[in-house]
Amino acid sequence: MCEPICERECVYGKCTAPNICTCDDGYEPDTHDLFACKPTCKNGCLYGECIAPNVCICNKGYSLNTSSVCEPICSETCVMGTCVAPESCSCFMGYGLFENSKYICEPVCEKACLNGRCTAPGICMCNEGFQLSGDESEEHICKPYCETSCEPFGVCTAPNVCSCFEGYRLANKMQIEKIVSIKLARLYYGNPRSISMI
Repeated sequence: MCEPICERECVYGKCTAPNICTCDDGYEPDTHDLFACKPTCKNGCLYGECIAPNVCICNKGYSLNTSSVCEPICSETCVMGTCVAPESCSCFMGYGLFENSKYICEPVCEKACLNGRCTAPGICMCNEGFQLSGDESEEHICKPYCETSCEPFGVCTAPNVCSCFEGYRLANKMQIEKIVSIKLARLYYGNPRSISMI
């Protein structure tokens, strides 16, 4: 019986015609060497090397997951993000990397939160003593809140601090309490002509 001759021995294959190698199962022809076959991995071997049929060894900075896929390794958990390359996090939509950190993604507000902090993408939470005005164009501005209204002759310039307009001064605490009581009585009883404050 005559058999084909190959100039060199077929690596992981058999000589099936003159100078033609047919690869064993789990191997494919090596494009750089006609007489060699290289192993194949069913899922490919991205970020690694296929060293035997369906056996991957991952590159440095990657590890094999349960699906036999090489995944990047981040030494710390990516907070509100995903590890996309060794020691590199990509943040979820609406989040950005925190200053001087490769692993902590913080919410991003399009405009800086004035007198508050960004707690979720596009959402400001006010510091104590401040509140949002309710105006959609000022969603990022927390204005000081005064328990007793400073209007109509002044404005609240800091938490519980009224600044009066020119020609006006702050009423003493007793007068303020009377004003508040009158306002509450009007809300409760309507608008009587006279309310006696004793």
